[in-house]
Amino acid sequence: LNAQISPSSATEVASLSNACGQYGLSYQDMTCPNNEKEMECPISDRMTITSTQSSGDTPMRCGPQGTFPDLEELQLENQNGRTDSEGCC
Repeated sequence: LNAQISPSSATEVASLSNACGQYGLSYQDMTCPNNEKEMECPISDRMTITSTQSSGDTPMRCGPQGTFPDLEELQLENQNGRTDSEGCC
């Protein structure tokens, strides 16, 4: 998955929920082609992930509500209307 940081147009700050989808995409709803199905895994609301690379100042992260208290100010609405990053890893 090639995810890019997309700032909120109102604030020019990248939303934490961009880890769940950007540009109209919903990453947790994406599936692999038949020849790569072994790479899919079930969504877990308890899963926590922090990216190792990021095109922004803050790595992309996803996890249950309250996992990243230092990023609460980034809980802005993304283009899909999400404000959280739970269950989208």
